[in-house]
Amino acid sequence: MVLKKAIILCAGLGTRLKPFTDSTPKALVKIGDKPILWYILQLLKKHQIESVGINLFHLHQKIRDYLKENANFGLEIVTKLEKELLGTAGGVRNFEDFIGYDDSFLVIYGDVLTNANLKKIIDFHQRVRADLTMAIRPWPNPEEKGIVRLGLDGRITEFIEKPHGYEVFTNLGNAAIYVCQKSILPLIPENQFSDFGIDVFPKMLNKGLGIYGYIVRKYLIDVGNKRSLRQANDDLRMGVFKI
Repeated sequence: MVLKKAIILCAGLGTRLKPFTDSTPKALVKIGDKPILWYILQLLKKHQIESVGINLFHLHQKIRDYLKENANFGLEIVTKLEKELLGTAGGVRNFEDFIGYDDSFLVIYGDVLTNANLKKIIDFHQRVRADLTMAIRPWPNPEEKGIVRLGLDGRITEFIEKPHGYEVFTNLGNAAIYVCQKSILPLIPENQFSDFGIDVFPKMLNKGLGIYGYIVRKYLIDVGNKRSLRQANDDLRMGVFKI
């Protein structure tokens, strides 16, 4: 099964990146001389993704203008403006018509800078017949992430979103890249705010659905705050990150 569609979540306010995001949407904040969105689109193109859905809200016209002015990505790009923020999962449900008859699709958050091998994640997802595969990695600050407990087969048996200190049992956490089966969409309410970590993953675990974790070994950073933005720019300059 060939996966050809991806959704990039770009609607967020980028509160932790203020004041940069007062006038620039988070996906257009620059790493080196290019915005984060450029790196994500190049990564998707490299892994044979053909169609990309992008949800929009904060400073949405700037992202549309950027896409219009940089139409050489070689991708079919569909944007959807949210009238009010729908959250990570709600934003994906809003693309149900874009997903169409495809059985599976990829989701990546619009502040993830990575050169992860998406094909390996997709191949793993298909091999274990997961309902959802979550890219995970060790984090120095697991209390800021959604942490996971893995079975021997890679199946996620426990998930805690942004755990309190006493709840932290691992540093393995959500890396904000998912391969999803279309069958999970009915778990997400239409036109309502819904979050993967808070709403969808606990619901899937309660129903006994198969959520698996794939540990990313390559470069991946969440450019969600000023500290990680500095780190990403340093890593690019020093050659630690290369797409």
